Amino acid sequence: EKKGEFYLLPFGLLVLSGRDGANQPFMQEILGPNVQMEWDSWLEMNPDVAKNMGLKDGEWVWITSGDKKEKCKVKLYPGIRPDCVGLPLGLGRKGLGRWAKGRGINPFQFVNLSRDSVFEFPEFLTKVRIERV
Repeated sequence: EKKGEFYLLPFGLLVLSGRDGANQPFMQEILGPNVQMEWDSWLEMNPDVAKNMGLKDGEWVWITSGDKKEKCKVKLYPGIRPDCVGLPLGLGRKGLGRWAKGRGINPFQFVNLSRDSVFEFPEFLTKVRIERV
């Protein structure tokens, strides 16, 4: 394992699970009540790992995988594994309306869809590098 590398876990948000929830302002207001975030994406990271990296809650970081690079705020969340980081699904849209367009990050841009050699299913395991902005 390289320092600063983590498995990316895209996770669903209940408020954006419907067809057009991301384009509803009141849904944007209640995106991440557990981490006090709204109107944008956040990167969930284990507090002990963040401390070892010198990162504090709410600090900006770069998320990098291959040629993709995005800036996001870190939110410390003790419920995530130390070797993983979480990024919510349902944001980072290029359309859908004025409340959704261009807001947040789409985690699927980082996801590695290579197929495993045995069953040829998509692996979905993607490593991302996290660095302070």
